[in-house]
Parts: sequence; C-alpha cells; structure tokens
Amino acid sequence: MKGIHKILAIAITAASSALAWGETREEVAQRARSLLVDPNNYAVGTLSTVYPTTYSDESLRGAVASGPEYFGSCFENGDLLMLAMPVSQNWRNTLFTKTKNATISISSSADPDVPDPRHTSIKSASKWDPSRPSWRRGMPSKQRITLFGHFERLIDKEEIEKVAPCYKNIHPDAKHWTPGSKDSPHVAFWTRFIVDKIYRVGGFGDESNIGWIDLDLWHKSVPDKHHTNIDTFSHSNEGSLSIETLFGESVDESPFYVQY
Repeated sequence: MKGIHKILAIAITAASSALAWGETREEVAQRARSLLVDPNNYAVGTLSTVYPTTYSDESLRGAVASGPEYFGSCFENGDLLMLAMPVSQNWRNTLFTKTKNATISISSSADPDVPDPRHTSIKSASKWDPSRPSWRRGMPSKQRITLFGHFERLIDKEEIEKVAPCYKNIHPDAKHWTPGSKDSPHVAFWTRFIVDKIYRVGGFGDESNIGWIDLDLWHKSVPDKHHTNIDTFSHSNEGSLSIETLFGESVDESPFYVQY
C-alpha cells in the first residue's frame, strides 16, 4: 500500500505542475516574460499610481491616475528600466511617497489581425486557425499582465552605463529626454521598477491560465526566442531641436528645467 501511495503522490505532484488548460507554471511564467519583449506592444505599458492623501485637491486624494509609459526589459530577472520625469503628476504620485509603489499593465496587440505569438511559435501545439471566429481574435483572447512593484532610483554610474543602452536601443527617440539631454526642459532620471507580484490573464479561460505567477519562476524565466525586441525606428527630424519645437514650451516656462 505504501508503494501505491507513493506513486499516487508523485502523480498528483506532476499533475499539479501542469494546469488544467495545458500550460505548465513554467510555461505561464515564460509566456508572461515574453510579453515584455513582444514587438507588437512597442515596450509601452500603463503606469498606474494613487494620488497621495495630502494632495491639494481633496477630491483626488486616493484616486488612481494612469497613463502610458515606455519601459525596457533590461534586467535578467524581469525588472523594468524606466525613465522617471517628475514633471508628470503620475510620476510624482509614486516618487514622492515612502513606498514608491505602482502597477504597470502590459498588453498584447489589440489588433484582431495580429495573431497571439503563442499561436505562431514553432513549439506551440495550438496554431492560429484561419477559421478562428472573429470574437476569439481580439484583445480578450490574448495575454496581458499587471505588475505590482516599487521604484528604485538608479544612482550608480556604472550600472546606468550598463543598462541605459538597452533602453535607448528599444526607444531611440528617448535620447531627446534622457538625463543630460539638452533637448528637454524637464528633469529625468533612471529608475528600476522592481517587480513584487505578477497577475496574468492569458486570454480566454478555456485556453489559457488566469491567475498569479510565482515570483521565483518570473525571475528565472527566459523570454521565448520567438519574440524579439522591436527594431529601432527611424526619425525624419534627427539632431538637436529646439525646446519649443519638441515640447511646446520655453526653458523659462518649465519649473523643472535644469541646465546641464
């Protein structure tokens, strides 16, 4: 009987690692990490913060603010590199608090004509069926994640020199407002968004996992090679442009301008 119990225990353990929809926990973590380098979201996520209880407008205290922000998947453990700009109230909501907490939501392409990368991967058992119903092609059928975490300002020059090129390669236009740029009237500095928790909606529940991802698996996962970072895009107006042209304001009008 002990032998049977041992076999059953092993079987139950093995079964628990594979979820009901056919994705293992390891696959779920890897697919979520792959979303960070999905070329179809252009490394843009939604940063959400909360207005502090001391905010001047009492009606906004405790309210949520959200807005799109660039990010870079520039750390091996799944943390994000971001440029913080205190001119934005959204950034001030998190930077000037004790915890520096925030959430970042990242989605797949909402275009129904763009297949979910999981269905086009060579290793994927499920393909993007041409006859797939239109209502199963849109955003609800694709994965999206919400990252819960906190910000840490990068101050070590060697670390910044190591990770900044990664971000600039993904977002070449950002060179106009990176720290030290003479094109921008605003203060900016490098920050690391440290991921504390991850919630993933993989798509429709009959096809994909919906739930929390183990943080240790998130740290260890390597994005699927099927995904690659977006190519650097060209700009018609390269070079150093005037502050008025770039931002619609003069140096004197910006309270956050710092002369470098």
